[in-house]
Amino acid sequence: MSLNAVSSLVRADQSRRTIHYNFERCLGISPIQYIKNNRLNAIRLHLLNNIKITCISDLALEHGFFHTSAFND
Repeated sequence: MSLNAVSSLVRADQSRRTIHYNFERCLGISPIQYIKNNRLNAIRLHLLNNIKITCISDLALEHGFFHTSAFND
């Protein structure tokens, strides 16, 4: 499921519970875990595709991890 599909669910006036249920049913994870996985994957791809050395904490901030504990989980 793409982030556009997630946005569509939210804009479709689905209840929070319905969105959560559909994520669990279709993907086996919560919407929050889905978003976190996408953020982590974006960081991973950045590290794999960029030659220059990047500060991990800066990448984490750029992708919405505002607390290091959330990034480390």
